[in-house]
Amino acid sequence: MSRWTVLLIVVIGTVGGGGWLLWEPAPHLVETGTAERGEIHDYIEERAKTRLPEIYQITMPLDGRVRRITLKERDAVEQGQVVALMDASDLQTDLDASIARIDQFGKLLESMNLAIESAAAQVTAAAAKFEYADKEFRRKSGLAERKALSASERDAAEVFQFESRVDYLKDELTEKALKAMHSALVIAQSEADETRKQNLRDRNRAEIVSPVSGVVLTRHATNERVLQAGAPLLEIGRPGDLEVEADVLTQDAARISPHDRVEIRGATLGETVLAGEVSRIFPQGFTKVSSLGVEQQRVRVIIAFDSGELEKLRQTDRLLGSDYRVRVRIFTDSHSDAVKMPRSALFRGADGSWKAFVVRRGRAHRVEVRVGIINDFEVEVLEGVQESEAVILAPETGLTEGQRVAVGGET
Repeated sequence: MSRWTVLLIVVIGTVGGGGWLLWEPAPHLVETGTAERGEIHDYIEERAKTRLPEIYQITMPLDGRVRRITLKERDAVEQGQVVALMDASDLQTDLDASIARIDQFGKLLESMNLAIESAAAQVTAAAAKFEYADKEFRRKSGLAERKALSASERDAAEVFQFESRVDYLKDELTEKALKAMHSALVIAQSEADETRKQNLRDRNRAEIVSPVSGVVLTRHATNERVLQAGAPLLEIGRPGDLEVEADVLTQDAARISPHDRVEIRGATLGETVLAGEVSRIFPQGFTKVSSLGVEQQRVRVIIAFDSGELEKLRQTDRLLGSDYRVRVRIFTDSHSDAVKMPRSALFRGADGSWKAFVVRRGRAHRVEVRVGIINDFEVEVLEGVQESEAVILAPETGLTEGQRVAVGGET
């Protein structure tokens, strides 16, 4: 081949290459992120609310008039503190009457004891008299049989024996009747004492006390009024027992275990993020209708605050009460040394597998990605994307393999 031929080929190649570069489309502007190594968490995020595990209801202990309650919501109370008072005048009258009745029974029993002692002595005398009359009758009967005593004298001894026996039986019956009356009085006195004890309990219950130390949550009654037994007066709770409840979708709840770590945040807390852990997962789900009218199966999860977290919130001049709206992030898994990339770089391919576009030498290359943990913001990369490699965020559907790209923003 002559050198003129070679020169001609070089010129043609140069012109052709320049033309190809001239007609190739301009680079597509994309935004990229970087795959990097670090910690990644799998979590479930849900709306939640605070709650008190137990609210102590202060109610009317019995029918009556309650006096004006001066306590207000958020007022602190101590265990055993009187939080409400009933008008106890009628209760005191009943108590005094029952005490007087017991005193009356006591005096009656004293008299009855004396009567029983007298009746017992009378029975003893009547028994001795009957014994004497019986012996005398037998003696005179023997004399009469030997003709040593007249029949009239024997008959008189028999009448005396009969009368003595009747007197003895009458006195014995009187003694038994007095003892029966004594037993009845003892029973009546015991019943009166039970009434006294009940009246005393009612009188003492007129001073209604708090069963725990805490704060007033709700005040149902304020002014003096007549109420029935069981009518609500106050609700008292212990702020230190505050916890969080979240209704989690059942498919998410299956991944949650007791003691999983939790972050509690939301507008209620401002910039503060509180820490806690899952303390209890209810065993039974329930149906809940979403704001869009969709029926969902959910499970209630209870979250306990870590020690000192509520005090940390109070130091920011924020107070957290019961039924306050918050958001929780329940961490179900984590890897401390993982290659991760932005979640928005991941998409599904036509075959259903996970895909991503990486930028290599200024061109977009579609790669298949094997993933691990996925959350709302990041995804763990097991295969397909290398550490420090640039990935295209939210790639457009028209982006093709090998297409030239230009980075418009780096995250």
